[in-house]
Amino acid sequence: MKEMVTSVPPPSSNAQSRRSLECLLLILLAAVSSYSFIRRGPTAFEWPGTDMACFYERQKDPSFLPNDYYTNSIAKPNPRHVFGYFVVAVARVFHTDWYSVYFAFRVIQTLVVPMLWYMAMFGLVKHRLTNQRQEVIAQLVLAMAVILVMRRDVSAWFSIAWWPPYSQYVGAHPLAVLLGLVGIVLHTHLLGPARHLSLLIWFFASLVHPAIGLFMVVFYLLGQIGHVRWREAALMIAIGVILPIAILTMWFRPEQPISAAEFVNLYVISSHPFHYQVSQFATLTRYPWWVSFALMLGLMIAGGTVGWLRGNRWLSSRAALFALSCVGCVVVQYVGTDIWPSKAIASLGPSRFSFLGYYMIAILAALLLSDLGRPELLMAARNMTWVFRRRRPVRGSRWSPAGALATQTFIRAFARGWQWVGNWLGRMRPVHVAAATVVAAIAMIGLLKDDLDHDVRGTYAGLYEWIERNTTSEDVFLPTFNHALHKQLPVIGRRALFASQTFPFREEAIREHICRLSLAYGTPEQVATMPGRDQIAQRTNYFRSMTPGDFVKMADAGRLDYVVVERRYQDSFTDCTPSYEDASIAVYSVQSFRAVQNRSRPRAGQSPIADRGGRESTLQ
Repeated sequence: MKEMVTSVPPPSSNAQSRRSLECLLLILLAAVSSYSFIRRGPTAFEWPGTDMACFYERQKDPSFLPNDYYTNSIAKPNPRHVFGYFVVAVARVFHTDWYSVYFAFRVIQTLVVPMLWYMAMFGLVKHRLTNQRQEVIAQLVLAMAVILVMRRDVSAWFSIAWWPPYSQYVGAHPLAVLLGLVGIVLHTHLLGPARHLSLLIWFFASLVHPAIGLFMVVFYLLGQIGHVRWREAALMIAIGVILPIAILTMWFRPEQPISAAEFVNLYVISSHPFHYQVSQFATLTRYPWWVSFALMLGLMIAGGTVGWLRGNRWLSSRAALFALSCVGCVVVQYVGTDIWPSKAIASLGPSRFSFLGYYMIAILAALLLSDLGRPELLMAARNMTWVFRRRRPVRGSRWSPAGALATQTFIRAFARGWQWVGNWLGRMRPVHVAAATVVAAIAMIGLLKDDLDHDVRGTYAGLYEWIERNTTSEDVFLPTFNHALHKQLPVIGRRALFASQTFPFREEAIREHICRLSLAYGTPEQVATMPGRDQIAQRTNYFRSMTPGDFVKMADAGRLDYVVVERRYQDSFTDCTPSYEDASIAVYSVQSFRAVQNRSRPRAGQSPIADRGGRESTLQ
């Protein structure tokens, strides 16, 4: 046994040991993320990534949902087509469907994104680490930070305006984050001209999602100020941000542009106040958004203060820069939407830059703890084990000699096992991590992929069967706001919606979208009178309070054939017979509403029911 142990050569250098530890942490991050993905139910049919599903279906079948206004809008040229046609191209190359591509992307993101966050943050701090001890501490802190942010409760505490720091759905936003991280890793880990590959990666990230591409480049520059030359930084911004945004602006120039004030009113106030209107910022916790914002700023300021007290001016200045950037994104958002309406600021949404605040805190924590972890502190922590080694059983203790012997045997076996693992890890190389990732991705795609025609139907399989047998492809439905059917009906049920929860990406379609949204789920003034912690809940409650007469007026403004309501909120429909019902929902035809309305039409001299809010229609 002694010969076997001593025959294994020790690591040749400190760099080799650090590389082995890094490989181990990368595999650990991928394993934790994969476990979380499998535990929550592996699927790529996730909101808001499914907002492009109608586009893919229209590409496959030009006659798909001819009466769906959102599908008609998303099929026309708009900035989201860069991401959409990328998915379509990959599907055609591999002779598969869009959902298979989505699931493959979801698996790749699950395995790779945690690794990229770790490598990107370590690349931003490694030039500040002076010895192997500091590198090890920084590696462990950054890996733990990535593992923690995978938890939804931790991510929620660092989410401002519903922009969580960690998102894994398939869409333009996560793909741009992935590309931005690849650019950071390339620029911090490669040497020589090869580093300039990051400029091309950032260029594509900004094409996919201009705002996220911009924010990832800014995040890199904030972490590298003083280490990157100004000329190089200007080149990054010019090629990685300005050029792709200019191309998108010229390529998808609106034919009928609207004014900045109207754009802000429709896009921010009427549709996305929880994202972009500071006074209406939503939160993923039970506390107001400013509590999470204060937590982020407090941690940054605390880290900077400790760094200043220890004479680490670089750490304190970096903490101040991070804090100012987070405050600045909210201030710019407020100015561009509430004080001086700006279409550019409203489109970019500076508030979403706050999702990077968590990673700024992780960088500060890694630098601070590596600076605090001096040898004497580590030696004191190691000497604490002396207390437990020298402690003897006391009278009345349940610690028996047999138990002590068993514990010592276990510790010795664990130590020998750990030594064997350490020797084995010394041989680990990045190529091993890459091979393990490829094998895991292939296995997960082959074993875990769900089927939209069976698995996603889930609870509403009976409804979809009834729709297929009793309705036509031209019929238009209206489900409860923010309900699962609101996302599934167009793709799974293949039926059009009167109003969509998904925002169209064409400026020419915004007016119609807001008009339909207001008719079906209330204007901002009407929604403000409804109970609920945010606009999503308020719009849902507004829909639940509607009567058959409201839906008839809606059908007079634009085609509407069926209304889907929850069984718990059908008190207003007692005089109507549902066309379909199950344990959770009921479907009513608008024709049945008209029949009831005709039977209860007021006699001469009796005033009719007033319209709820006097809504006007401008549907096309």
